[in-house]
Amino acid sequence: MVTPDAQSQRDALDKRVAALRRRLETAQKTQNVGALKDAARLAAEARTDLEKLVTSFGPLSLRERGVQAALEDGRASSLPATTSRRSATLDSNALADAPLQLHVHLFRAAALYHLFVRSGEKDQALRTRALAEIDACKRLNSAVRSRFTSLRAPFPRVL
Repeated sequence: MVTPDAQSQRDALDKRVAALRRRLETAQKTQNVGALKDAARLAAEARTDLEKLVTSFGPLSLRERGVQAALEDGRASSLPATTSRRSATLDSNALADAPLQLHVHLFRAAALYHLFVRSGEKDQALRTRALAEIDACKRLNSAVRSRFTSLRAPFPRVL
């Protein structure tokens, strides 16, 4: 996806930033306020140029960002009629070592909980699996614990 022109722009920006770092370090060591202001101005210009370069690529799809197909398909199948398919997609072994494991477990929990509710809240195995997926989220990121405990939907009966 990266054109030779974009790569050369990136390389030039890397060199500019490296030179700016050296200028900044020198200005700090010598306590040269004018040089510090100049370095800050040049850094702002480099940032603007980097933002222009990044936006020239346009929006990336989830797959172009590195999200595996099974995770994207599981997320995309969010309509109630496709919840069973979404759950099956997310249960596939293809996601066992995928990046974004927190998202995999979160989508699984949502799909399983939805199936539990659709069962008239009778299929306790679905509820148990949804809870296990929430626990997996909590193990991967302790900050999730506070988010789930304050969450009122879509897991009010599970929590």
